[in-house]
Amino acid sequence: MRRKSSSAPRKIIHWDWLLFTVSVAIAILFFALAANPNTGGGAVTLNLKPFIRQAPAVACVVQGCPNFQNMFWLVIINVVGNIAVFIPFGYGLTAAFQRFNANRFFPPVVVMLGFLFSLSIELTQLSIPSRITDIDDIILNTLGTIIGLALWYVQALFGARKDKNS
Repeated sequence: MRRKSSSAPRKIIHWDWLLFTVSVAIAILFFALAANPNTGGGAVTLNLKPFIRQAPAVACVVQGCPNFQNMFWLVIINVVGNIAVFIPFGYGLTAAFQRFNANRFFPPVVVMLGFLFSLSIELTQLSIPSRITDIDDIILNTLGTIIGLALWYVQALFGARKDKNS
């Protein structure tokens, strides 16, 4: 009797994770490129100085200040939000291309794709008068991609350990 080979061919792309990642990207684009009535003025706004608004807001939240509530929401929405929206992107992109994860050059590719996606959003926002193009968004979005990538590897590591112990 012939034994079945345990080394079934692996899929190059996990389409379910790729579909998830594309859905996340579309949602990010929808919110990033929508008109924002709170920016006011209608002028194109460009910030190339990293964390010029966030540093004072974080200091205010940590130390307390008269404008604490407004600064708290600036930190939550701008800092935490920009990181959080790209975590699923980094995780999903890594999961979609699991076949290439053994390649040591793959993680930098995921990070670069997150960076380029964020950069393309920010460059597109230059043409939308009610949006602000901000270097902080690129930095924080790329950080979110890195966290998503790391979470996938941590999950894969614990999953492999669990399989060994079973």
